[in-house]
Order: sequence, then C-alpha cells, then structure tokens
Amino acid sequence: MQKFSVRYCRVFLLTSAFIMLFLSEGYSQNSTHISGDELKEFLNTLSARAQKVKTMSASFKQYKKMEMMKGEMISEGKFIYSNGDKIAFLYEKPGKYSMIMNGSKFKMITASGSSKMDLSSNPVMKQMNELITSVFTGTIDQAFSNYDITFDYKDGGVSALVKPKSSRIASMIKSINVLFDKMTGEIKEITVLEGSAGTTRYLFFDQKTNVNIDNEIFAIN
Repeated sequence: MQKFSVRYCRVFLLTSAFIMLFLSEGYSQNSTHISGDELKEFLNTLSARAQKVKTMSASFKQYKKMEMMKGEMISEGKFIYSNGDKIAFLYEKPGKYSMIMNGSKFKMITASGSSKMDLSSNPVMKQMNELITSVFTGTIDQAFSNYDITFDYKDGGVSALVKPKSSRIASMIKSINVLFDKMTGEIKEITVLEGSAGTTRYLFFDQKTNVNIDNEIFAIN
C-alpha cells in the first residue's frame, strides 16, 4: 500500500474545508477590513449562492512552489463537490491521480495503487475534518474558535484570509486565502501558504452548479 504524502493530505483537507465552508451557509465573521454594510451585503451574496448550490464541478489548475525547488509544478484536473461532505480533486495532467474525501474518510489514488485514511484517527487531521463537519452540523462558531478570518478587497474581488490559531496547525499551514467574485460569490482562487514556506494555488474555471454527479466518484471501500 502506498504511503500518504502527509503534506499533500494536509493541504487537500484544509483546501477542501474552506471550499465546503464557503459553498455552505456555515461561514462566520471574525474580523474584517471591509465596512460593515459592504461585508453584510457580500455575506448575503454567499448565503444566497449557498442555498442554491447542491453540487458543483469545475476545472482547476494547481500551481505548487516548494522551498527547495526552482519554478512551479503545474497540474490540471477536475474538481467535484457534492452537498454534505463529499469532495474530489481528480488530477489529469501531468499525471493521473485522485484525492477524495467522503465524510471522515480520505482516499488517494495514484498509478501505483491507493491509500486510505480515517481522518478521526489522527489528532491534527481530526481537527481539520471537524471544521468540515461543523459546516453541516450548525456548530461553525465552535470550529471558528480555532481560526481568524479577515475579509478584504483584493484583485477586483473579495478575499477571506484564514489563519489557524493553533501553533501546531500553523506550523504546517500558515494561512489560506480564498478569493471570490464580488458580485456572484463564486470561488475563483485558493492559495495555501504552508509552514515550510511552500505554496499551493488553485485557480477554478468553467464552474457548473447543480449538475448530475456520479456518487461512485466518492466511493471509499
């Protein structure tokens, strides 16, 4: 059985957590650089979109920088989301592999095999998964006691800068920046700054909502 890339797993989980967070109605306001009325209007936009989005598919490009590597690694693939707690990144270029989350279960599939993980068995992974789960159980305020979120204007859109309060989490993931379309609330870009000084940036395009999704995509058995 192939061993997990722990770094990829952490980045995937937190990226997934905040995609789910902002596709649901679970977000919360901790602090902001946007005026109260403007933020309220934008959060209403997110809420209206969240009520409509049950499934989503999109193409994505991933740009990864690592401390000891020159240039960027560029990957492409498909992103799939299903309301509840299911999310998948299906990589197509330069190689085929998948990272799938279904509830507390995580699965990575590569050319050499597949690996599975129960997120509840690892304290750090458990906290990340609890953030995702809280989105769908109405306990988001408790989850956000572990994170600071600052809303601001950026690149013609609205960004949410998320920083973990836990020094243990921050040593692995310093911050996540989610960039939205100001008018529609659509997630356009996510940038993860890792504790190792590496970064992972996702650009999303060709987004389609409420499309038919084959649940077999999320099968973990």
